[in-house]
Amino acid sequence: MHQIELHPYVAQHPTQDFDAAHGILTQAWSPIGGITFYRNTDGSRGTLDDPVIGSIARTHGKSPAQVMLRWHVQQGRSAIPKSVKPSRI
Repeated sequence: MHQIELHPYVAQHPTQDFDAAHGILTQAWSPIGGITFYRNTDGSRGTLDDPVIGSIARTHGKSPAQVMLRWHVQQGRSAIPKSVKPSRI
């Protein structure tokens, strides 16, 4: 298993390709946005406010975070989301 930061803003395709070629499972660390989630100076919340992800979420009646987690699963990855809120854990 290879754990790397991986989300729609940081896809790391060469690393994923290497892992796949060598039978290594890629595990997404920070699967809903990583550093981009915390660093936007314009007040937006990075991937959670991304208009494309938001549109997909609305279309399917899901949250942006649920859409991103599903994206990882559909790509064949393990994803380990983090939360500090007991209701989300």
